[in-house]
Amino acid sequence: MLQIANTCGNSASVYVNDLKADAYDFNRRELDISNFLRPGSNTLRIEVASTLNNRLMARNYHSAMGQIFAALAGETNDFTGTEADAAGLIQMLSGIAPAIQAYGLIGNVVLKTYTVKPVVIPTTK
Repeated sequence: MLQIANTCGNSASVYVNDLKADAYDFNRRELDISNFLRPGSNTLRIEVASTLNNRLMARNYHSAMGQIFAALAGETNDFTGTEADAAGLIQMLSGIAPAIQAYGLIGNVVLKTYTVKPVVIPTTK
């Protein structure tokens, strides 16, 4: 059983010996990878997705907010809505202060071993 401490609520993909394992449930924080393991050495790779906000920041999309505000304020001819539409959008967007959000693996990744043994249930006569 593979136990992953924390992915900050982001999705993760688990690969064992270059084979993609079943979907990782980040609420339970564990995954049975026994079908992918082989005797001897094994390779484990965990890929954790970042947030959309972080991706937008990496691509510098948030820097366009100044252009959006200028259009909404009527400083350019790019906005075709009413003044009420502009006022509502400005109020909604003005509280946006993008910041990098936590992501990645945090804490321990543990492989807990177990043995599967057949259970014999005695029959009653």
